[in-house]
Amino acid sequence: MSRPVIREALGTLGAMDIIESQAGRGSFLMSTEVPDSDGEINVVGLIDVVSFREVLEAGALALAGTMPDLDADLVVDAMDRLKDDVAAERNTIESDIALHRAILASVRSPMLLRAFDDSHEAILRSVQLSPHASTMGSDLLALHEAIAAGITARSTESALAATHRMHDEHRSLLRRLLGA
Repeated sequence: MSRPVIREALGTLGAMDIIESQAGRGSFLMSTEVPDSDGEINVVGLIDVVSFREVLEAGALALAGTMPDLDADLVVDAMDRLKDDVAAERNTIESDIALHRAILASVRSPMLLRAFDDSHEAILRSVQLSPHASTMGSDLLALHEAIAAGITARSTESALAATHRMHDEHRSLLRRLLGA
C-alpha cells in the first residue's frame, strides 16, 4: 500500500476521532467506536450529500448575483473564523460548515437554510470523512475564499466554478477513501 493512501486513511480516522497522530511519535488509538450506528458507511448517500450541498450553494450564489440586499456580513464573519482556525491549526470542521451555512443565510432564503439545517448531521458526516477537514490547507482555504467572494464581492462566476471544483474534489475523495 502506498504512503499517500496510508496518509489519507490516517487522516480519515483522525477526522473521525478514532486515532490521534502525533508528529515524530506515531498514531494512537483514541476510540474503538465508529460514529456509524449500523456499522456501514453508505458511500452513495455521502456522495449524494455532497451533491446536495453543491446544489444548495450554487443556488444561493446564483441568487446572490441578482439580489440587491445580501447579508454579506454573515459570510465575512464566517470566513474570518475559518481563516483564524486554519492559521491556528485548529480543527476546521465547524467553521467550514458555518461558512457554507452563512453563504445560504446571506441570500435570506428560509427554504435554502432549512434544507441545509435539516441535513446538518449528514453534512457533518460527509465533512468528517475528509482528511482535509480537520486541518484545512491553503489550497482548500483558497477555494473557500473564492466561494465566499461570490457573496462578499459578488464574484458569482468564479464562486460557482470554485464551489463546483471543491464539491467535485470532495466526491472524488469520498470515492477513493470508501472504495466506490
